[in-house]
Amino acid sequence: MTTWQHDELAEDLAGHLTGPRRMIWRDLQLGPSGSPRPDVYTIEKSFVRPAPTAYEVKISVSDFRADVTAAKWHSYLDYAYSVVFAVPVGLVRPCDVPPQCGLLVRGDVVWRLAKRSTPVPQLIDQAALLKLLIDGVEREGPTWRAKHWRETDYTREFSRKFGHTAARWVADAASVQRAFEDAEAQRAKILNRAEDQAKGILKHALSEMPEKWAELLAVLGLAADASRWDVEREIRGLKTARDGGEHAQALGRVVNWMRRTVQEHEHLL
Repeated sequence: MTTWQHDELAEDLAGHLTGPRRMIWRDLQLGPSGSPRPDVYTIEKSFVRPAPTAYEVKISVSDFRADVTAAKWHSYLDYAYSVVFAVPVGLVRPCDVPPQCGLLVRGDVVWRLAKRSTPVPQLIDQAALLKLLIDGVEREGPTWRAKHWRETDYTREFSRKFGHTAARWVADAASVQRAFEDAEAQRAKILNRAEDQAKGILKHALSEMPEKWAELLAVLGLAADASRWDVEREIRGLKTARDGGEHAQALGRVVNWMRRTVQEHEHLL
């Protein structure tokens, strides 16, 4: 089982929540000094259902209980429709979470929704929304502005030497290149996350294979140290039996799948 650090789990949660229709902030103070600072805060890109949600990451039972006892999560409702606790698997149960709150659980492979929150739609303070906008610009802006200024200087110099039309073509090409690079970066991020999840699922499946193999040996009446050849020989015997045809073929398919899976994917373990 994975041992998580707080910031690592919060970053993993933000990655899980990332999508084209959602804006995400990490560790952002939602208002003036003293206002709450959720680990992850999201807003849907919708005028009708923005559904601002505050996520509180917990990696210890004591921290979770202290938060619930002090009702710290109540302060988030001034800026969010709902609050969701995000924890490693096995840390808390859905019944431990306040009735109004949700629960997301991080297993070894993926996040799982263990309990839905009860949204309470309300008008979000305009100052808070402005704070989100300013913070987003400050986090993403400086790098983009520096790059934009450099490209503007290059375009101006190119225009002086080769004319305005040629400079505009170059600027358009640079814009297309940026869009392509952004799309490639997003594609790589999605593929990497999918590959990690696929490896986790496969590893989990293979970890259960010894138990399934033992069950198969028991069904066939073979000893615990029986080899694959013993299993195949027993299945061939069943195939010749009067009433064993379909059952034996099903067992054969199971054995063949298990063998192929181990041979093809054992390098990932």
